Amino acid sequence: SSGINAEYGDNHGTAFVEWGGSTKGSDTIVVLTRDSTKVPSDSTLYVSTDYGKSFKTESPMVNGVAAVCSYIYQSPVNHRQFMLNDIVNNAVVVSTDEGRTWQTFKTEFAPTYIDHHPSVELLSLGYDSSTKKLFLTRDFGKSWTALMPEKNIRDIYWGDTNYDDMNTIFVTAEKADGNLEVWSSKDFFVNKKLR
Repeated sequence: SSGINAEYGDNHGTAFVEWGGSTKGSDTIVVLTRDSTKVPSDSTLYVSTDYGKSFKTESPMVNGVAAVCSYIYQSPVNHRQFMLNDIVNNAVVVSTDEGRTWQTFKTEFAPTYIDHHPSVELLSLGYDSSTKKLFLTRDFGKSWTALMPEKNIRDIYWGDTNYDDMNTIFVTAEKADGNLEVWSSKDFFVNKKLR
């Protein structure tokens, strides 16, 4: 981020960089800078469409307040799609066109962690570590549904498609006595199985 620091006066201590595009020839670079604290107090989003020769500063807003993004999550299925999590304002900031436009969607939770489905384009899990709750979006962040709201979730991960059904999700949940249990589901926890 030294080029961004020098050219744009960005003093953030942490930078995340992703290359966009559905092909290897894409000239798009997305950079998120923020302070180095666990919960950032501010962030700046930059997009270059000329392979880093110049950057445009983006200013996503959440209900009239500047978004405070923590991380860039690029879709493993469509590299033109990015989702950034804002745990300060309970929102996600998304682009489906390689960073050319950005939309902000409020969430009912603080999206500490986002995990995109490995093979389904618009499907993602969102996790709130403060409440230990898990959420699912089927429309790339526009709306979210709670999964297993009765459980205190500790870890989440998609199954391995070499061994599991395509939509298998595994979660580690904390029981009332502090012990852990592992659950899995092939249908977003309509039906679930204790492992």
